[in-house]
Amino acid sequence: MHSPSLPRRLIAISMLVLMVLSTATGVSAVEQLPDRLPRRVAMAPAVFTGEVVYIFGGATNGSILDTIIEVDPLTGTSRVLEWRLPSPRKLSAAVWADGSAYIIGGIGFDAVPLAEMVRFTPGLGVELLEGVMPWGTKGVPAVWSGEDIYVLGNCLSTETGQHDIIRYDPSSNETEVLSDALPIPGAGSSAVWTGDGAYIFGGRWNVAVLSDRVLWFEPGKAVEVMEARLPRGRLGAAAAWDGQRAYVIGGTIALECGPLECVPVDYLKEILVYYPESDTCIPHKDHLPDAMDTRAALWTGDDVMVPGGLSDKGPEDVILLFDHDSRPSEPVRSSAMDTILENSVLIFGLAAVLLVLVPVIAWRRGAKDPHEDPPGVDDPVDR
Repeated sequence: MHSPSLPRRLIAISMLVLMVLSTATGVSAVEQLPDRLPRRVAMAPAVFTGEVVYIFGGATNGSILDTIIEVDPLTGTSRVLEWRLPSPRKLSAAVWADGSAYIIGGIGFDAVPLAEMVRFTPGLGVELLEGVMPWGTKGVPAVWSGEDIYVLGNCLSTETGQHDIIRYDPSSNETEVLSDALPIPGAGSSAVWTGDGAYIFGGRWNVAVLSDRVLWFEPGKAVEVMEARLPRGRLGAAAAWDGQRAYVIGGTIALECGPLECVPVDYLKEILVYYPESDTCIPHKDHLPDAMDTRAALWTGDDVMVPGGLSDKGPEDVILLFDHDSRPSEPVRSSAMDTILENSVLIFGLAAVLLVLVPVIAWRRGAKDPHEDPPGVDDPVDR
């Protein structure tokens, strides 16, 4: 009688190899930090100062916030500051410019877009800039060019500014309206500033149709519609720029509209990478842990931070980091080549397992079974 311990051990080793291979090829580039925000926050803009992240207002469970939250991107620790916005608001835009954050528009409890621009200077407090905004805005992005703030479009629920760009110069406190600059309403879109101009992603064509387009806005020039398209139309995504690529994270693909406002009801997990050099937009191989309407994503110099968001569970208090080092260097490699390389690892692993199992199977088949009938004796059931 032979001992089954050897083949069983070899089979166990083979299974372990498979488990290791499957986990090795499944490491995610998205990490959830152990620390959480001091409260659940959705539909809130955020800025990165070079040292800390500030989150302004937003929606929480059953209410709207006027708070300013500070997050340390190195440790993930956060706190609510002593200063408050002039009133609670969500769906605002925010930029960091010359040592201050500018919080633009948004809506309060009455869902009426705010014609306000608020300046927050760390250590000094909050100031309402009177008469700066020509009309109320909500749910649209803003970018800082190094000289001016550009507010890109307006929501569809208003009759004003859907295709317009508002330019504000903080040094002179002057505002200019660039009429009909956008071929697509800015409602629900997201944007990044590259140093020369802004890429604008998604938004709403109209009440029923979401945009899958990418726009290029360069001050002093006509807005260009790029050839690249998002995999599907979306709004409420967050966008970040790492100096070479843009990342479009999460978002909403369906809304439920009531008497006062439309709210997101169907969300996305995917992370898109936009390559300006080839005008290509492709999904990253990794995605968010949960599908979310994100609104805020910030390049912190090492990673993309996504603080809070809105999921099927409601407003979130998670802080997510997307590891930019995991990005593919070229669009072709990011899709086909990555898949080939990952599959090659699995193929070599399976080959190694077969090299172990085939001799075991052959050995077992050649080994004599102690319960085998002696020669010349038939099995009773075959008689």
